Amino acid sequence: MPARLNGRDPPAPARLRVRHAGLFCGGPGASGTSPAPAAGTLPVCRTGLAWQGGRAGGYNGGQRPEEASPTNAPDAHPLLEAIRRRSSVRRFDPRPVEPARIAAVLEAAVWAPNHHLTEPWRFAVVTGSARARLAELAGAAGADPARAARDRERLLHTPALIAVFALPGEGPLATRENLLATAAAVENLLLAAHALGLGAIWRTPGFLSHPSVQAFLAPEPGADPVGLIFLGYPAAGEADRPRRRLPWKAVTRWLGD
Repeated sequence: MPARLNGRDPPAPARLRVRHAGLFCGGPGASGTSPAPAAGTLPVCRTGLAWQGGRAGGYNGGQRPEEASPTNAPDAHPLLEAIRRRSSVRRFDPRPVEPARIAAVLEAAVWAPNHHLTEPWRFAVVTGSARARLAELAGAAGADPARAARDRERLLHTPALIAVFALPGEGPLATRENLLATAAAVENLLLAAHALGLGAIWRTPGFLSHPSVQAFLAPEPGADPVGLIFLGYPAAGEADRPRRRLPWKAVTRWLGD
């Protein structure tokens, strides 16, 4: 059946909650339209999205039932708005990210869907003085001095870094499924960061695969690097930059009525 929205929204909880089934945050008694929370405070987050079914549309202008039109209510939901408004942030304010906010984005990450409930994602959080050690290892791992200098600069000027790894599965298919599930966890993490007033960018630097860097970061032997998340409060002018995407009809085939 076409996608539809559950309009019922549970009461706001008394403390921070991050869930995979819908998220919007704001100040005390958040309505989903409150401004980004101030540093040192945690927002109220509520869940309430019920996204059911969904069908694809024909390439280049396929038909779509009117009730599933983007002009209808589902698109007005704060979660869907956050998905469209989130963008990669490359420059950060120097203030540190509170541990509670880092914990909140990781809590969101672990609610991602995963095949056979393997929960294959592993994370390593790097803050404070540990950034200098990572920058040192990254610089030594690179053969290109100019690139190594850029990597070092980025690492030292990012308040928090989250390295993401996927555990191997029992065979090639299970390993691929674990990788896909971990990528879904990263998307949860990025959306939660945006909802909490943070900026982030998902990078895949080559030094993540170097043995010395893996020995420093990898929580478990055999974990494969999926990316390094640069996290912090956006610098002035970095937030809410416009993005472009192809219309969904340009990339979708809709089969059936």
